[in-house]
Amino acid sequence: MPDNFILFDLDGVLLSSHGYHKALQKSLTTIASSLGLKNTEISLDQIAKFETRNVTNEWDIIAICTALCLIYVWKQDGSIRLQNEKKAVKIRESGPDIDKFLEIFTRSDDLPSIAAFNTLVANNPGLSANQVSYLYDLLSTCRDIYKSPTLPIHQEFILGSQLFHQHYKLDPKLNIEGYLQRYDQPLLSPQLRLSLENWLRIPGNYAGIMTNRQSQTPQGYLSSPEAEIGIKIAGIEGFPSITSGLLAWFAVTELGLPSHTLLKPNPVHALSLLRLLKGEDVKLAIRISSELWNGNSKVEAWMMFQDAHITVYEDSVKGLQSVKTAQSLLFQIGIETKLKLIGVSNNPIKIKALENITHNVISHINETFWPENES
Repeated sequence: MPDNFILFDLDGVLLSSHGYHKALQKSLTTIASSLGLKNTEISLDQIAKFETRNVTNEWDIIAICTALCLIYVWKQDGSIRLQNEKKAVKIRESGPDIDKFLEIFTRSDDLPSIAAFNTLVANNPGLSANQVSYLYDLLSTCRDIYKSPTLPIHQEFILGSQLFHQHYKLDPKLNIEGYLQRYDQPLLSPQLRLSLENWLRIPGNYAGIMTNRQSQTPQGYLSSPEAEIGIKIAGIEGFPSITSGLLAWFAVTELGLPSHTLLKPNPVHALSLLRLLKGEDVKLAIRISSELWNGNSKVEAWMMFQDAHITVYEDSVKGLQSVKTAQSLLFQIGIETKLKLIGVSNNPIKIKALENITHNVISHINETFWPENES
């Protein structure tokens, strides 16, 4: 009897990520206000549009939107900069047109913020060399808590002032409760969770989480404990998970690659979770998965997945792409698997994007049932 694997995304599938979206919205209005823009906001539909372009990390989105704000105010005063507390700024009722930017923005680089930088520079030829340099610094450091001018405020909204200070050793500015704790809610109903627990008691059935949330990592590499917070709120503590924190730690410390390299849509994200679910050590799981991705793996290392049934629940295209590419890599070395891709969303913008990769889209995780064991 073949093994059955269920791979869950966390946010949007098992957890309503209102905390991330509200923190992003609050971060943008706070930063925009400091630049004199009173009514600059980002809507949920605009966030969904970013996500359909594979920009799912709020760290990138807040930096991109901040860059749009700066370009907007530079039309009146090119000397304005972030955190220039001594400079008075003129209050403006309107702000940048985020939708107009999204119409011309196509993701092409590995790092979304650099793709955005290239788009912004190409479409704003009047920028000075100093302004271009400033935008590059803003966007290229957007995932570095100690260099980015936008990430600290966003992470304080995410974690809350106390945990922000405890984790990053930075002085908090806001004195607030964390938005993840305040706004995130579980999506899996108690009945379906109990059904899943019963399904997992059947030998050969496995389920785990693959999320681009930050997480705790081995000592010596800094990553925020957001996955642990989310998994606890979702009521699925104990589920194996492969997080962006673990993949970033391995990419940087073991492979000497940029921290985002192995994240979804990279197949290593899905492959690592499959191996972790079979009981392998996380470091070994990521290493062997990276070897397959690089074309250096032997079929013997993957025989345990021959004829496996893999069901994936995702609210983003890039998560589904990770598993599709993983299946293709396994097929290339002679390992055949059966794959079922299930999109989860009630947002029309995201549904349209998901339907391009799978026609099986449900509006809520509680509309599903777990795959039957087949002989």
